[in-house]
Amino acid sequence: MNTEKNMTVFYDCDGKVTEIPVVLNEKDTYEDLTRKIGQNSETVLVFCDGQPVPLDDVVSAGKITILKVTFDGH
Repeated sequence: MNTEKNMTVFYDCDGKVTEIPVVLNEKDTYEDLTRKIGQNSETVLVFCDGQPVPLDDVVSAGKITILKVTFDGH
């Protein structure tokens, strides 16, 4: 049986934080999570309770923050 869980992800892009509600399955990874919010996993860093997490780990309970990595060329 696959259990779904509702979570709120905090997406930080250039200092502007947006709360995004998501529905995850119990086996979803942080990489799956990035896809569900429409982000490429190669352009973000993912944190759970302030600690960086590997993208292939299964999402655990806690405050999930996704930080968009930007490069301004200077």
